[in-house]
Amino acid sequence: MYPVKNIPWSQRTNVISISVNIDIVSNFDFFAIADNYPFDWQHIYISLSITNQGEYGILQPIPEPLLDKEFQLDGWKIKDAKTGTLMRKERIHENVDLEMGVELIEDIRIGWTVARDNSITMAKIAFPILFLFFLNFYTTFLPFKESNLALGILTTTFLAGIALYFSTEKPQPLKLTTIDLIFIYYYFQVGITAVVIGSAALINEIIFNYFALGLQLLLPISIMLAAFQLYKRIGSVRLRPRIDI
Repeated sequence: MYPVKNIPWSQRTNVISISVNIDIVSNFDFFAIADNYPFDWQHIYISLSITNQGEYGILQPIPEPLLDKEFQLDGWKIKDAKTGTLMRKERIHENVDLEMGVELIEDIRIGWTVARDNSITMAKIAFPILFLFFLNFYTTFLPFKESNLALGILTTTFLAGIALYFSTEKPQPLKLTTIDLIFIYYYFQVGITAVVIGSAALINEIIFNYFALGLQLLLPISIMLAAFQLYKRIGSVRLRPRIDI
């Protein structure tokens, strides 16, 4: 709603306001915060404000029924849409003495919460890496006489994990993401397993059997702890998208 200007005061008594409808067509790009890739959610928004409300009037938020909740965004799914007014304080410096003051700014926000469509990424990564985890766990049940076979399988799975990592898509700019942490954990697990089995095989069969039994207990526990940490990271408030920024 906008106040009427350039109308004589004698004619303004019966005029309250004028509604102006403006259609804007444009293309927008956004850069995703990829800390939780490929499980990340993003919040994209358009912010509108008036530089001088006394001169130009005020802006009203977009009514909820008029909020666009369906549009094409390749690779993402729309989870929520919001509209409203965000009020924030800004420090300003005025006059020659740069006297500091506080000004209240009102921003009209139209925002959408979107989630990355990770079904393809999960199909390319989850099933292969689960199979590699199974092979690593399987080597702990091989007898002392087949320790060479166990080391051969662990070496193969380690190299397969490296190949799988470099074949996955990476967000730009490159940074440490959730998918990177999954592979780091995998490398750590297969490396520790190979070192323990290889070292125990050099001692004797009794020590080998004790270490193998320990790995049979610790590997499932470590996987459950890693999955729990992954769940906490995906749901972390610190990494959740916000509209009030």
